Amino acid sequence: MSAEETPKEKMNKQTIKTITVLPVKDIEEVAKWYEKSIAFHTVYLHEGDKEGEATNYATLQRDDVTFSLILDESPKHESSWTKAGSGYLYLIVKDIEKEYREAQSRGTKISRELRTESWGARGFNLRDPSGNEIRIEQAQ
Repeated sequence: MSAEETPKEKMNKQTIKTITVLPVKDIEEVAKWYEKSIAFHTVYLHEGDKEGEATNYATLQRDDVTFSLILDESPKHESSWTKAGSGYLYLIVKDIEKEYREAQSRGTKISRELRTESWGARGFNLRDPSGNEIRIEQAQ
């Protein structure tokens, strides 16, 4: 695939976007953690459909990257994909040293320290309050 796409190639694309959805135990708690820990901002919160129901969905964004959180409502919804802690978010950044320093300065607990992996990638891991793993890695 060429670096420059023609307008026709752009028009003919069938797959245009992906949305990552992480299952969590508490939408508001976890959204605040992402805001504090890695500088994402909550851009959408969906309250439950009935009055008094918990917030059950959120979308967060930083730069051009967005992902969503969904409330683990088991056993009400028994889909295994909505089990809190079963998600994995993989973020590619320009400057891994800067990201690592910023995460440390915010007091974010690092679950896997910054290192160069055997395959040459350099990065570190975090874990959100619901147990979802976050990998932050240097673009190669």
